[in-house]
Amino acid sequence: MRDAPSTICIALDYLSRSVNFGKRIRPVEARGVAGYYQIMEIGKHGLWFFLDGMTAPQSAEFARKVEKLGYSALWIPEAVGREPFAHSGYLAAKTDKLIFATGIANIWARDPITMSAASKTIGELSGGRFVLGIGVSHKPL
Repeated sequence: MRDAPSTICIALDYLSRSVNFGKRIRPVEARGVAGYYQIMEIGKHGLWFFLDGMTAPQSAEFARKVEKLGYSALWIPEAVGREPFAHSGYLAAKTDKLIFATGIANIWARDPITMSAASKTIGELSGGRFVLGIGVSHKPL
């Protein structure tokens, strides 16, 4: 078995038409505010954690501690609590380098245009520290 790569690069196209996952992706020229393509190295260690049991200030303190401990990403699930895009934006404003990701954003909760717009907005406002993870989740949520 080959060793897992220390970095996974993700390239998302500007119009959200395709996603390419790979061990190494050649850097691509960014164009426009968000760019047509963005390359992000999400690091080797991330943390998935359910933050809805905390107050907003407590979740910000938790994110700062995760960042201080050396984790590169904090994955936030979408369930019945907070809206993950607004929460990610709030947490990004309270941290310096931690990457935030939806793990996962429910495709039944919003239409594709709204999901794409929210992702691009948080990506831009956070300095490129946002990863959109989407999935079917559970339709009733």
